Amino acid sequence: MSLWYRYRVSNLWPESRTAVGFNAWVKDRLEYRLYTLVCHPKPGDPIVTLKAAQDAFLGDWTQAYATYCKDEKDCPAYHAR
Repeated sequence: MSLWYRYRVSNLWPESRTAVGFNAWVKDRLEYRLYTLVCHPKPGDPIVTLKAAQDAFLGDWTQAYATYCKDEKDCPAYHAR
């Protein structure tokens, strides 16, 4: 088994959709925010490289949430249409 594979598997864990606080829904908001910053940045948005976006999810992703999701405008909650 390669070192890369062992590293990636060790970084996986189940995510609750019902937990209070930082749950899978909140992480989804961060994922979408980083996607838009990398692929579709708007004027005034911070410059984020693909590597920086990927690295945001290694270890404690809540630190990245505090950096990139400063308010509801940056990372809005999903609302069904």
